[in-house]
Amino acid sequence: MKKEKHPVCCFLLTFVFFLLTVGVRAQESDGWMDSTLLKLKNTEFEFSRSESDVPFLPVLSLRHTEYGKNTFTRTRGDQEDIEFRSRNTAAYAMVPIYVGKKSIALAVPYVSYTHFAFTEGPLKDRDVTGLNLVLGGAVQTSPGQQWGGFIMPSAYSPLTDNAEWAGSGWACVAGRSLQGERTVWYYGLVYDYAFSDGFFLPYLGFSYIIDPCWAISLVAPWPAINYAPSDSLFFKLGVSPSGSSWTIDPKGDDSQVVGSLGAWDFGFWAEKRVYKSVWFNFGVGYSGLKSFEFNTQGDTEFDPSLKSEPFVSIAINIRPGKSN
Repeated sequence: MKKEKHPVCCFLLTFVFFLLTVGVRAQESDGWMDSTLLKLKNTEFEFSRSESDVPFLPVLSLRHTEYGKNTFTRTRGDQEDIEFRSRNTAAYAMVPIYVGKKSIALAVPYVSYTHFAFTEGPLKDRDVTGLNLVLGGAVQTSPGQQWGGFIMPSAYSPLTDNAEWAGSGWACVAGRSLQGERTVWYYGLVYDYAFSDGFFLPYLGFSYIIDPCWAISLVAPWPAINYAPSDSLFFKLGVSPSGSSWTIDPKGDDSQVVGSLGAWDFGFWAEKRVYKSVWFNFGVGYSGLKSFEFNTQGDTEFDPSLKSEPFVSIAINIRPGKSN
């Protein structure tokens, strides 16, 4: 039987094309990128007090990651094994909505596409699409002190044809405090609404610029050590969360079965400037602390015993900043 293509795949391809087009056009003219950078340079909002060759966060990004093989063992019924491999493609864009003297507002559309290749078990190969929209802002209330927040509604496509999309979301209120010339503290509270359940998480950490080449960030959930020997090359050793969620067959009533794969990627990434603000990124590492979960209206079936698996990733990023 010919597999029906999900219409969201067309949206993902369109979004990727948008990222590449905007990125290239931003390099060829004094347009959106330059005007936005000019506004940020003229603002009184403090991003950093020290010079560093570690580049700014990507404002546009397209990443593809390949993961190794893993097995999920169901703890109920016939305890069958489900063996699978996964690959993920994700893209996002930071879109400034407002840049004032002491405040900023952003919209960040984020699209992810995960392919599951099931090699053992009853499931056929499937694709899952995640649609996310971050809406956030921050204001500087005094020199070195900033407060902000964001909301992020998310929607995930079903793993099977007769299920429906599932929704979840995040919300956060946080503070940012610049201490001296090199240290920045972060603190706040995050609310995670996962389908039929919600809970609060603390947000706490700091970043420290050692010198123009070295910087560390101990902010959950993205701790990292960065080294930039020049303003066109940098390396990162760190951790980042990964995973995907989806819905499976409904039970014949208003309830639905939600599956979720969670993991932490421990890796090493190298990134090189290839043309002005365009960077190429390559990463390798292991995806560990993995878990597979099925949730049916609060009735959770959980397997925390998934093995660590290697991963390899490539990415194209647009990072504003200086270049030779």
